[in-house]
Amino acid sequence: DSAAASTAIAKAEAASKKGNFKLARQSYQEAIKLDPLSYPAALGLAKAWEKSDASKSGQEKAFENYKLACSLRPSAISTFLAAGSFAAKLGYHAQAVEIYSRAVAASPSSYEALDGLIRALRKVGNRTKIAQAYQNYRDSIVRSRKK
Repeated sequence: DSAAASTAIAKAEAASKKGNFKLARQSYQEAIKLDPLSYPAALGLAKAWEKSDASKSGQEKAFENYKLACSLRPSAISTFLAAGSFAAKLGYHAQAVEIYSRAVAASPSSYEALDGLIRALRKVGNRTKIAQAYQNYRDSIVRSRKK
C-alpha cells in the first residue's frame, strides 16, 4: 500500500524535523510494513535508528536498514557510503569491503568510495596487495585530474 506508506513517511519526516527520532522510527517502520520496497522508508528508518539509539544494538539496526536501502536502490552511492562507514564503525570489515566495492563499481572515480574500500581492505587479513592496487588506482586518478 504505497499511498499509506507515503502518509507514514510524511509523518516520519515531520517528526524528524522536530528532532523526535523515536516517533520518526516508528513511522518509518510502519511505512516499511506497508511498502517493503520503499527506499525512502528504509533510508529514513536507518537514519532514525542512527540518531535515536547510540547503543551497539541500535547502530546495528541502523546498519541493517542502510543495507536494505542499498538493496532497494543500487544506484544510490551516498547510501552505500553510509552503509560502508557503518560496517567499518561496527568492525564488520569484510562487509565494508563488499559495500565499498559496490560503491566503487557504481562510481569508479569516487574518492570517498575508494578510500573506504582501501581502509576496509587493510583491516581484512591478506588483502594488503589488493588495497595497494586500489591505492595506486586512486593515485592515478588524482594525477590525471591535475593534468
